[in-house]
Amino acid sequence: MHSRGGTTVGLVLAAAAMAAPFVLRFAEIPALKAWHGGFSGELAVTKPVDPLDFAQRVRPVLERRCFDCHGAEKQKGGLDLERFTSEAGAVGEVKIWESVRQQVTLHVMPPEGEEAPDAAERKLVADWIDARVFSPVDGRPDPGAVVLRRLNRVEYVNTMRDLLGVDFHPREPLPADDSGYGFDNIGSALTLSPLLLEKYLALADEVLDQALEPPAPRVSLRRIAPGEWQGGQRVKEPFCFVPKAGVVRAPLSVAVEGDYDLRLDAYGHQAGDEPVKISVKAGCGDPVEFDVPGTSEAHSPVALRVHLAAEAHEVVVTFRNDFDDPEAEDPLRRERNLIVGGVEIEGPFAPVLPPPPESHGRIFGSAPRDCGDAEVARRVLRSFAGRAWRRPAREVEVEKLLGLCDFTSAGQRLADRVRPGLEAALISPAFLFRVEEGGTPQADGLVALDDYALASRLSYFLWSTMPDQPLIHDAGYRKLGSTLPQQVRRMLADPRAEALTANFAGQWLQLRNLHKAPVDPALRASMQEESARFFRALVAGEMRVPELLTADFTWVDGRLAAHYGLPPVRGGGFERVSLRGTPRRGLLTQAGVLAITSHADRTSPTLRGKWVLENILGTPPPPAPQDVPPIERAELRDFHGTFRERLALHRSSPACASCHTAMDNLGFAFEHFDPSGRWRDTDGGLAIDASGRLLTGETFDGAGPLTTLLAQEKQDAFLEHFTRTLLTYALGRGLTHADQPAVQAIVREAAAGGWKFEDVVLAIARSVPFRLKRAE
Repeated sequence: MHSRGGTTVGLVLAAAAMAAPFVLRFAEIPALKAWHGGFSGELAVTKPVDPLDFAQRVRPVLERRCFDCHGAEKQKGGLDLERFTSEAGAVGEVKIWESVRQQVTLHVMPPEGEEAPDAAERKLVADWIDARVFSPVDGRPDPGAVVLRRLNRVEYVNTMRDLLGVDFHPREPLPADDSGYGFDNIGSALTLSPLLLEKYLALADEVLDQALEPPAPRVSLRRIAPGEWQGGQRVKEPFCFVPKAGVVRAPLSVAVEGDYDLRLDAYGHQAGDEPVKISVKAGCGDPVEFDVPGTSEAHSPVALRVHLAAEAHEVVVTFRNDFDDPEAEDPLRRERNLIVGGVEIEGPFAPVLPPPPESHGRIFGSAPRDCGDAEVARRVLRSFAGRAWRRPAREVEVEKLLGLCDFTSAGQRLADRVRPGLEAALISPAFLFRVEEGGTPQADGLVALDDYALASRLSYFLWSTMPDQPLIHDAGYRKLGSTLPQQVRRMLADPRAEALTANFAGQWLQLRNLHKAPVDPALRASMQEESARFFRALVAGEMRVPELLTADFTWVDGRLAAHYGLPPVRGGGFERVSLRGTPRRGLLTQAGVLAITSHADRTSPTLRGKWVLENILGTPPPPAPQDVPPIERAELRDFHGTFRERLALHRSSPACASCHTAMDNLGFAFEHFDPSGRWRDTDGGLAIDASGRLLTGETFDGAGPLTTLLAQEKQDAFLEHFTRTLLTYALGRGLTHADQPAVQAIVREAAAGGWKFEDVVLAIARSVPFRLKRAE
């Protein structure tokens, strides 16, 4: 707009441009009449077209680029975009537009050979989908459905460890959890079967056996049979003959230290002027001497009380007064002998019990002793249930637990009285599930999680276990929202953050499957540790998220250094080494990743390319059509050439070409690495061709150039996919289109901080789906 005629003209035309269509008659506006030089005609001014108008802007692009294959006539893949004639009829088909956005922005569609949209057209379609399809209804955010999440088996064992302070390893492992969206902490997949509930009942009993002081042992009676004597000669059953001046012994062990009564059944062949004399020694005590006056017709047991430690012992009986008188008139008086039978052991009396474990103190240590057992039990159960359930226990709940306890039996210890209530707390849904009750209603109809639920979400996200005392403290004072940055930094520095490496990275990167790789077990362990240390460095802030692709360093031990052709490392452990001057960079060329994307006997460009599409770019290819046969072994055997050339035979099928072009082109970049990730120059004596081309047209030759290309041209796609994946893990549910605004907000916040892992976590913790829930 020219300034001629003053500002009036500009203001009038600006106002006109924002109004409904109308006609300006210049002659009726003096200022305009003077400005236009006396022109007396009419000037039509209309409202400009909405830049995201579906009918006038978006649909024409779809018509030019998509309708030939996805219109009313062909409908490839069952998709008809031509039926969407208005925005109102289009925006409800969220899944369709999610797929369209992915295919368009990542240049998967249209297929090679078809006229492709330019960058502006791709951006237009993506922007329309983001603004009109993914935008919240009435501008209100949607935190998604709250899914009642059962603790998975890792979370269950970790929570038992931190709740009770025991290194808990179930005698029988819990069954594997089902997975969804790539993770085993997805609420909709974590069902509770009757069989699993029975398992939880048994585990509650098992863990309390370990956590509480041992129950007071009952006095019991057991017997050493005559056949267990060693050193004697068997005579008339059930007795054993002791040789002249001989010794017999039998094993004896007790589980609890204490006093025990031993009763030895013995008699003698009496001869001479005195009865048979013996000494009995049990455990570490001194021998005790006894007369054995009885005979085979009339005998009584020899009894003694001994103190035995809780270990293996022996009972030793020594015949002390052997005697012979061959000239005696009575044949029965010519020889003195000892015959022993069984031994009865009764006890323990006055048992000596080991001190209670530290875990016992966690449960009972703070309970006062200046009131009756019932009141002490009430306080113990209130404290224990509050920690187990990750929020304060209500009095009505405490009374129900207390009602299970036994205060009628005399002589019971407090731990035995309270144990039924403790077991009930451990099989309650409030323990086995992450129940998020209450919250603060918001003006937009949503509910903000209370601080206890927020603390629980944060701890299971970062630690795969229950909140610790600092989190519960801030939750109790309702200040977790303000201390969130400090808490996130503290938690990421805590050893329990190792759960992110084991459970998030292990599943996202599929490194949990490394145990299946046909590699030497020692080398496989080194591969696993390299990737673990690499991701730990990200969590610890030693690298940033984009460096997962580009880092020119890694961690190796001597075994892995030799495998990579690197200089030997000092000592026997792992150390950080530079990869400069080598063909390796970041995650994509780590041996563990290369091994899990190979077959036992050969590499697989398809698997490796698919891994990059799924785990790095977030664009998994569709499953192969059911009627497409696999690569025939006979076909490969008869073909003499590189595997790349053999794979081209399979890709020549039109049904395979569209997906395999995307996968194989990426996978060929890694062909210089054999199935174990070792560098090679040839494959079967033939030179390797590691060149390829992205669907967007960029070319590369080898893994290094591909990594650089992905970091430069696809970094935004990688960072958004990383964010979506971490958010899925944090929420325990699959994401929907309603989560896209939150994803974009997290990406913006993380980018502003330079993509430190801490920033991504903090942005997730502050996000709408993490902090809010739908009203019940």
